[in-house]
Amino acid sequence: MADAFRWILDTHDLKEWRKAESGTTLLWMYGGPGTGKTMLVCGILDELRKHEGAGGNLAWVFCERGNQRTSSAEAALRALLSMLATGPLRRFVTKHIQAKYDHAGPAMFEDLSAWWTLREIFMKATEERAKEMAKEMAKDGQGGRETTYYLVVDALDECETGLDNLLDLIASTASSAAVRVKWLVTSHVRSRIRRGLWIGQAGPGIGMDLDDYAAETSGAVDAYVQQCAAELSETEDEGDEVYRHIRAGLEKKKGNGTFLHVALAARALRAVERGQRVGELKRLSVDVKGLYRQAEERIRNLGEKEGLFKCCQRALSAVAVACRPLRQHELWLLADLGPLTKEQAKTVVRLCESFFIVANDTANFVHESARAYLQQDSALLAPSLKREHHRLFATCLEAMESVLRRDMRESSHHGHQRPGTGDHDKERLAAAEYACIYWIEHLVVSGQHDHETRDGGALSAFLETRFLFWLEYLALHGHMGEAISSWEKLVGFLKVRAVNHQHGVHLPEAICLLLFL
Repeated sequence: MADAFRWILDTHDLKEWRKAESGTTLLWMYGGPGTGKTMLVCGILDELRKHEGAGGNLAWVFCERGNQRTSSAEAALRALLSMLATGPLRRFVTKHIQAKYDHAGPAMFEDLSAWWTLREIFMKATEERAKEMAKEMAKDGQGGRETTYYLVVDALDECETGLDNLLDLIASTASSAAVRVKWLVTSHVRSRIRRGLWIGQAGPGIGMDLDDYAAETSGAVDAYVQQCAAELSETEDEGDEVYRHIRAGLEKKKGNGTFLHVALAARALRAVERGQRVGELKRLSVDVKGLYRQAEERIRNLGEKEGLFKCCQRALSAVAVACRPLRQHELWLLADLGPLTKEQAKTVVRLCESFFIVANDTANFVHESARAYLQQDSALLAPSLKREHHRLFATCLEAMESVLRRDMRESSHHGHQRPGTGDHDKERLAAAEYACIYWIEHLVVSGQHDHETRDGGALSAFLETRFLFWLEYLALHGHMGEAISSWEKLVGFLKVRAVNHQHGVHLPEAICLLLFL
């Protein structure tokens, strides 16, 4: 979709930001929902990877609300550091990580000071690299350019934890002569972000309001309409005629000229059988929430047809309350789609495409507004978000019961390595990763303390028979930090429920015993 972002490359602000020697070290692009900010960032990244970022000095992160891996300042900086560590900064980043690890051990990234640890590593690594480059240039007597690092953060407003810390890091490093860093960040219009980035103050940052480029954005949306129409009509009989109808219909339905509205309308048409798309165009809503509502109605109208309604309902619920984007096999597990045929499963995903898509083996929302609609306005998440969290807790318990056991990797047999099981074991054990990491999170969020979490219930049985295997699994997969944090949450949750219960229910016996470990 080069035509949808090409215009941004020719703007004065972006050209100035790309120049290594320019004083513009921070560019904040902002606009309303669906104005194509993420699409523009993807296009800019493609260009930077060909030129400025070809030497391993480019890193980026896409923040996403509701995804624990990308919705905090700590996670964003961790992602940027991991990418920078593959280039010229590798030696400096690894040196300071090793120094911190030797002093604090694994806890350096697990306690409340994790952000400050990452910040210190980032600052020291970039400063030392800049000093080394300056010395090399002075020694050689050459006037070569120092390495400039290009860092891109999309959707700053979806950083739910530590946003002020992240804004301070961006603004301070953009203003510092000790590090050669250029930041490109995007968000909705937020005064908090403007203040945090020192935009309009004495800092080196500039703001770029996408609303000031209405003509360019409109042209990009038109190009996107043409592409969507071409994709929707290529499998239709009389494709050229259908293309003209769909293109004309999408142009009328593009609402206030946003990519989001066109994308949602196109996804709604993909959920319709061939031959019915032109007629469906006339019924599509002209506002985003209306499109979500119509998509919900199409799913509800399935009734009991092949059980598809219930499958779609479980799939949407699982994606909406999951702690991170689900891989396809995790979605199949948590939504109980396993009994379906391959074609039936594909149909469920197609029917849900107005809310989420499965690409690169991962289910992602088409837009943050889709998650918001499902969690706040939809009647499909039956009957409540908390009950859905409890369902996922129970599903995770069942999944772990079927996988966790002694010698899960089957790595030894009478003292000898068991041959030929490595790849199979990895696939089998990977299916339980989400369940092992997040089952406690779902229980705590659900707030339910019933027969499953009391003595003799499923939780007690799991802890009595699978607790050590659970710890072993997390240790083998490098998740002991999550194990400790989750265990503390579980104990705290059950203690509160036991104290508050009117009938004096005690902690499960298994919990009481494990408290002494």
